[in-house]
Formats: sequence, C-alpha cells, structure tokens
Amino acid sequence: YVNSQGGLYLRAPESMIPEFDKVKLRIIFRLIGSGSDHVVAVAQDGQIITWGSNKHGQLGRQTNDQDTNLPGRIDLFGLKNITQLACG
Repeated sequence: YVNSQGGLYLRAPESMIPEFDKVKLRIIFRLIGSGSDHVVAVAQDGQIITWGSNKHGQLGRQTNDQDTNLPGRIDLFGLKNITQLACG
C-alpha cells in the first residue's frame, strides 16, 4: 500500500490505495520505485506515473496539494526504453 505521503508497503488499508479509478487509469506496471514519501512507476507501454508527496517537486508534475494519492502521468520529453528506476 501507499502511506499518506506515497510510501509503498506490502499491505494496505483500503483508504490508502492510490485512486486510479478517479483518473481512469488501468495500467500494468513493469517498474516501480518508491522514495520515503512518493512513488514513480513505469507502465508496460512506457508511460511514467507518479503519486505521493510533491513537497520538493519529486513527482515531476504540478499537483493541487503538496501530497496526492491521485496518480498522474509525466512526460520526460521523449525518453523511451527505461530499464531502471530509483527514487530517493
């Protein structure tokens, strides 16, 4: 599960699960990286999705609040074939 700041854990209370239904995302991830408060994931089709804390801009996108459990896509200007992912 993802904590209130986006940290990734093995079991989740239902209220902590990222809200993919609200943004109509049905995605299979092939890479997932987690910092202490945020998550970055790469989908099978190469899309990059982020959620969690954005206090220091770690999501790579604008959010309404500093923290968000709403996953959102980011564009890395045509970067393709990502093979590794790390978060701090």
